[in-house]
Amino acid sequence: VFAPVWTLQQLSQRVKQAVEGVAEFRDIRIDGEVIKPFQAASGHLYFTLTDGQNSLACVAWASNQAGFTAQPQEGDQVIARGSLSTYGARSQYQLDVRGLRPSGAGDRAAAIEALKRKLRGEGLFDDLHKKELPPFPLHIALVTGAGSAALNDVLKVARQRWPLARVSVVPALVQGAGAPTALVTALRHADALGAELLILARGGGSPEDLDGFNAEPVVRAVFGCATPVVTGVGHEIDTTVVDFVADLRAATPSNAAELALPDWREVDARFAGALQQLAALAGRRVEREVAAISALQHRLTLARPRKRLREGVQRLDTATAQLQRSVRTLLGGQTERLSKAQALLVGLDPTAVLGRGYAIVQHSGGVLRTPVPIGSEIDITLSKGGMECQVTKTRN
Repeated sequence: VFAPVWTLQQLSQRVKQAVEGVAEFRDIRIDGEVIKPFQAASGHLYFTLTDGQNSLACVAWASNQAGFTAQPQEGDQVIARGSLSTYGARSQYQLDVRGLRPSGAGDRAAAIEALKRKLRGEGLFDDLHKKELPPFPLHIALVTGAGSAALNDVLKVARQRWPLARVSVVPALVQGAGAPTALVTALRHADALGAELLILARGGGSPEDLDGFNAEPVVRAVFGCATPVVTGVGHEIDTTVVDFVADLRAATPSNAAELALPDWREVDARFAGALQQLAALAGRRVEREVAAISALQHRLTLARPRKRLREGVQRLDTATAQLQRSVRTLLGGQTERLSKAQALLVGLDPTAVLGRGYAIVQHSGGVLRTPVPIGSEIDITLSKGGMECQVTKTRN
């Protein structure tokens, strides 16, 4: 008896029925490394999963990609969910992918929640540990990535809102395996600078990019800072464990600077209002004293006989002299305080100096007082507007 002769189409159909007919192959999860990812013009995604020895072809139709947490990249370790099918044109089986997430994402979330429970049980999240932020900080330490967008955002807001503040930048690695150690070192260094406020900032990224801010050593370093700490890590929707131990949590790096620093325009308005209140208070005090003198004079006029009148006049003269001295002393003190407040207000107004033709020249977040190397990028703030320039020549 001869074995039947099959056509390739018949064989493909038979294999298809055999593979796709297995119930447990209709919903499976495969853990592997992504290699050779390719996005077709149609939107369909093709890639291969491998464990180093075995491989499996995968296809994710465009209509099935909406729930992906991220597009797979070469070398990503992922868990793909789908059903096993066959592709007769190449005589191979493949995984039709309808779900994709980074491998270990569930483990990561569980580890973060376990750390939060541990630290909450130790009392590290309690409000009694929160330090009050200084209302008018003049020295700020900033821990963030060197040359990062977060660095530029914080410096920009600081210049706009509170240009009197000096910002000491402490660069640190903010993602990757070395981030926790680098962040702990940077936080300790920043805390030792004697600044009045510390901002810990990083822009948005994937959950894996923010792992450094969920590391227990970093969280404990933030909690242990003697300097008040404001965190601005990720986007508005991101929350890391350091946010729970910080003295104030901001949604973004820019928002951290906005919450930490006052607006000099609002401060100017408050000082002006205080001066007006002080002047009004002094005026009312003088009015009360004048009314008291008038009443005393009236009572003395009614007094009889002449001797009592003379005695009353004498007492009035004495009282008037004492009152005049008191009023002069009061007005002198109030005038001195008004002058000091006015001088402080003028000193706080950077535009008063800029309006006389001066400028503020900054480099890397600090005010320049000596030349910097040729080719350095500098920021010049004028009375109206500013400029970003490059140094081409210096003078001693």
